[in-house]
Amino acid sequence: MGNSGFADLGEGLLIFDTFLTPQAAEDLRSAAETITGKQILYAVNSHEHGDHVRGNQVFSDVPIISTDKTRKIIKESLSGQIAQQKQDGETFLASMKEKSANETDPQKKKRLELLIGTITEINESLLHFKMTLPTVCCENDLVIHCSKRKALIKTWGGGHSKSDSVLLLPDDKITFAGNLLFFDTHLALVHGNAVEWSRSLNELSKYDIETHVPGHGPIGNEHHFELNQLYLTDTLNYCNKMVKEGVPAEEAASGFELFDYAAEWESKDTVPSTIWSVYEQLKK
Repeated sequence: MGNSGFADLGEGLLIFDTFLTPQAAEDLRSAAETITGKQILYAVNSHEHGDHVRGNQVFSDVPIISTDKTRKIIKESLSGQIAQQKQDGETFLASMKEKSANETDPQKKKRLELLIGTITEINESLLHFKMTLPTVCCENDLVIHCSKRKALIKTWGGGHSKSDSVLLLPDDKITFAGNLLFFDTHLALVHGNAVEWSRSLNELSKYDIETHVPGHGPIGNEHHFELNQLYLTDTLNYCNKMVKEGVPAEEAASGFELFDYAAEWESKDTVPSTIWSVYEQLKK
């Protein structure tokens, strides 16, 4: 499950991220056009992960914007993912249902139930899925000037993924940050780059933003944003210390204690693998 959104630019609408399935994207488009009475002008893919781009076909009649790197990764990886899911989707769904039935940890069971719902939706989408790539690529900045508001699409490199874009609405002090932000949830650093992620948030902090829309979960404010920055800084400091002291990655991960401010965040069970991953990134 993820967050998408739309902005009324005046002459029409901009969609930020297109959801995991065409079904969800159809609902998004219908809601946006019904609420505003306006047509879609642009769609944006924040990064290459399927839960943010697999609804692209619903917006094939308008320019779809991403970085060149994001477009390249979608082109190289998504068709293979679709083929694999067509082959294994039902078997995987059955195995997750069985795993959920036997799970006793409430947090893990909750995530398994969400995953089961997601897999079911994906399997239904495969019957009519069409690969639809971004059509307009920008590497660092793209500014869209319209009569009602200005939209900035900014990229400072990677972090959560190989290339992460955010949408800034400076007049409204709003940002759609994709998966560069997670509020009340431990950051998904396992497949990301903590150093680049921290740098991207430092750049984003230079803008006067009051409302932050993350790629998943509840909307946050400046305090939530600062906690994300702090989490990255503290994680990097801890892992740097372990690397310099020659502590093995396994010991660094198992001996890690949650930061006080993050003690009640979701996804606690992912933290050891996150620490291991960041440790290995810094060791290289």
